Amino acid sequence: MKKLIALVLAMAFVVAACSSTSTEEAVTAYCDDLGNLKSSLVSMTDLDIGSTLDDVNNAKEEVKKAYDKTVESAQGVDDAVLKEMENATSEWQKAVDAIASDATIEDALVTVQAADGAYIVAIDAALSKVTCK
Repeated sequence: MKKLIALVLAMAFVVAACSSTSTEEAVTAYCDDLGNLKSSLVSMTDLDIGSTLDDVNNAKEEVKKAYDKTVESAQGVDDAVLKEMENATSEWQKAVDAIASDATIEDALVTVQAADGAYIVAIDAALSKVTCK
């Protein structure tokens, strides 16, 4: 009986250790991907008057790709944090998608910089809610 109890306890310890490691890995991947998403937004914010609408659209696609990767890595991370990121992404998406195809680069940059700034604040808030190393 003691051997059975010891075996059950050992198995429980192994399961707990594996779960902890996979959660840690998920948080690490999520933090890395949030950092990459933030970098994509900073790059988009760095666009200037010499940029074109194609540059804006290309940067927008890079942000979308970074977000998709962040969502993928968020599995196993707090659902509330993920929901906040989804809401922030939705607001960003609405803003940058509203840029007219005939907009001047000046007008597009005003929208991009405001939307990116709000998105970066949301990412910083998400980063503060998980322990990123």
